[in-house]
Amino acid sequence: MNYLTEHRSFYAWLGKNPRSTAFQSLWNYLLVRNNNAAIRGEDGDMYWPVWFGVDNSDLRRLLGEQDAKRIWEHRRRLIAAGLIEYRPGSGGKSGEYALVPFNREQTRLQVIPQGGGEAVTVWNPPGNSPRIAAGALPEAPAEPGAFSSDYNSINHKYINHKESYRCEGEPPVPYFNSLPALTDEEMASLRAIHTDDAALVEAMWALKEQKQREEES
Repeated sequence: MNYLTEHRSFYAWLGKNPRSTAFQSLWNYLLVRNNNAAIRGEDGDMYWPVWFGVDNSDLRRLLGEQDAKRIWEHRRRLIAAGLIEYRPGSGGKSGEYALVPFNREQTRLQVIPQGGGEAVTVWNPPGNSPRIAAGALPEAPAEPGAFSSDYNSINHKYINHKESYRCEGEPPVPYFNSLPALTDEEMASLRAIHTDDAALVEAMWALKEQKQREEES
C-alpha cells in the first residue's frame, strides 16, 4: 500500500461519488490506522497488514457519536461503497477492518514479522513477486470494486520499500510507507498533550513527517 496513492485516489473517487464529512473522516482515520499498523517482514521490507483492529470507542470519539447503531451505519456505508471489509470482534476483542485498495494490482500474501511470530496477511505491492510464508495458507483476494483509479497518473513517484545504500552527498530516494520511528520520549510527550486517540494518531503522523523532512534536508 502506498499512502499518497490511496489518499489521492480516494479524493478522485469522491469527485464522482460525493459523500458526507463523517464518511470521509472514517475512511481517512482507517487509512492512518492501517499505516500505523505496518510491520517489517523478515526480508526487511515494510508491509501494511490487510486486517487491523479498531475499537468502537475510538470511532465514537472520532465521529462524535455515542450510539453504537450510528457507528454501524457509518461503517455500513463504507462497506456498501466497496471501500472496506469488516470482521466483527468476539470475546471482548475489537472488530477488524481491511481497506480495499484503489490500486487493484496489489495482492495479499503471508509474511513472517521480523523477529519471528505468526504469519501476517499483508498487501504485496505491484512488482513484488508473490510468496507465502512457510506453513501459511494464501488468502483469497478481495472482491474487486466498481471503481479502480488510474493510480499511475495519480501518483507516479517511485516507491522505495527498502532504501538501498546511498553514497555520501546523494539525495535520498523519496518514499512514503516507511516514515521514521518515534522514540519513547517523543511518544510520551505527544501522549501528554493529546488525550484523544484520534488526535494522537494525527500528531504522531505529523511528527513522523517532520522528522523525515529534517532527515532529507
